[in-house]
Amino acid sequence: MHPYGFLSPTARWVLLAVLVVASLSLAVVLANSARELRVGPAAPHGLLSYEFAWTHDRVRAILLAWGADLKEVARAYLRADFAFLVTYPLLLSLACAMISDVPGVPQPAVGVFLSWAVLCAIPIEALENIGLLRMLGHGTHDLASDTVARAVGLCAGIKFTLGFAALGYLLLSELGLIADRLGLGKF
Repeated sequence: MHPYGFLSPTARWVLLAVLVVASLSLAVVLANSARELRVGPAAPHGLLSYEFAWTHDRVRAILLAWGADLKEVARAYLRADFAFLVTYPLLLSLACAMISDVPGVPQPAVGVFLSWAVLCAIPIEALENIGLLRMLGHGTHDLASDTVARAVGLCAGIKFTLGFAALGYLLLSELGLIADRLGLGKF
């Protein structure tokens, strides 16, 4: 049983619509602010470079490249990301649960599992954001260490793995349903 069994089908669709709007709105806002954080060779991928810095030296190079102004942009981004880290896992979780309920969907048990598993991205990304904020430090003193940088990278990797697994399941399930409806068989 997935985590949304207590909701009626209509309530699931309404919740899905709300989560789509909230997640897309937050994603657009975050994407716009994240562009500023792409700075030269130190942070060519902006916050993604920061998430996967892995060492204090790489974190320090990114923070130096950002300077005080972009560190404030990163802080604002991470604070806003606390809202996004709730909406997108709930969206993916609900979508996996809903598609697992569709008759004929390939591997419905995988959808049920992912509907639970992707919810783990919420506390994992919260820990990641706390680590990223900690590494930003205060004033001119960053609080990065190799341990914190590695923990942040590990959290980011797990978060992305869970999210992409859910997206992959949704895509493959939908393709499987389409193929079945077209008489192409199941895959």
